[in-house]
Amino acid sequence: MVRRKTVMKTVKDKKSSRQVTISKRRNGVFKNANELAILCSVAIAILCFSPGGKPRFEAVIDNPETFNADGGSSSKKSLCDQVKKLTEKFRDVLKKLETSKKKGEMVDKSMNEVLKRDILKLKGKLEELRDKVKEQINDMEASSSLLLLEKEPVVLMKD
Repeated sequence: MVRRKTVMKTVKDKKSSRQVTISKRRNGVFKNANELAILCSVAIAILCFSPGGKPRFEAVIDNPETFNADGGSSSKKSLCDQVKKLTEKFRDVLKKLETSKKKGEMVDKSMNEVLKRDILKLKGKLEELRDKVKEQINDMEASSSLLLLEKEPVVLMKD
């Protein structure tokens, strides 16, 4: 059986099929990262977001002696500690992001309530104005009828 290259495109079916696809592919990515770490003697960290929004952070450290960013050598334990610290920072940032989203939703909700209240007030004032205009129109029609009657009185004929 010949392996074909998979065309990269968004899975547009159900949410469940997306979840299955990401689970299978994520495992392949982690496997390839592990192989790369072994072959090249490097430490690799992968951050993956699922469609559900939950992040998965995995560090692949297979070399007991790896280089830090500052060029110094460090043990696998210290690299694990660094990864743990970064993971904690990442989770804190995610919590702050969620808090900010909730605050934004609350602000949007309160703004909508204020707008609704203001619109209702404006609607009431417009209805009052419409009623006053109708009243004035009726008064003007009555006045003009009286003026016409004054100029040309109507005589009722008696038989």
